[in-house]
Amino acid sequence: MEKRYEEDYQALRDELDVSNEKITQLSKNEALIDVYKRKIESMAQLKSDLKDYQERCHTLQEENQLLEKDRENNKNMKDYINHLDEALQQEKSKCDSVEKELRRM
Repeated sequence: MEKRYEEDYQALRDELDVSNEKITQLSKNEALIDVYKRKIESMAQLKSDLKDYQERCHTLQEENQLLEKDRENNKNMKDYINHLDEALQQEKSKCDSVEKELRRM
């Protein structure tokens, strides 16, 4: 009978050891789940940041296009002003010539 108790006792100890191992593994798994939860939260934040950066990039590209158009318009205006300035100088030269001719008469 005592042998039977020893066998039962050993079986219970073995079950207790298995249960303790399962508890330890469960604790490790719960800690791992918490790590993955934080990573998922971090990924969600990264996705949100990425979306914000993409929107900012799009806005900057639009602004850049507008600035390029303005720069081109400014260049065209500068060229036009230079052309008008040259024409004005030519007209002034003609006026000076006519004025000198009129003074001789």
